[in-house]
Amino acid sequence: AEGRIVDRNLAHYDGDHLVFEPRTVTREQVLEAFGRIMRGFYSWPSIGRRWWRLVTTFLARRIGHRRVLRALMISSIFLKLSIFQRDRVKQKVAAIVASPGR
Repeated sequence: AEGRIVDRNLAHYDGDHLVFEPRTVTREQVLEAFGRIMRGFYSWPSIGRRWWRLVTTFLARRIGHRRVLRALMISSIFLKLSIFQRDRVKQKVAAIVASPGR
């Protein structure tokens, strides 16, 4: 009703695009906050804390050689996925910063 929706393409409603004009902040402030949050969440210390929490929770129940092997397998998958997501977020944030009219 206020005319703040600037993009009606439903393919852009994925969290990667700014599809409306915020009322109280500028587009640049939203994009800056998005980049800051993504960089923080996918920083190495943050990834390490999540990994450590996963391993300690998994091993807290009972320690045995199978449990340790499973923890190693799951944690390696977690780390690979985190690295993949970290690289993707870097590309996404760089693309958003490069084209602020998005």
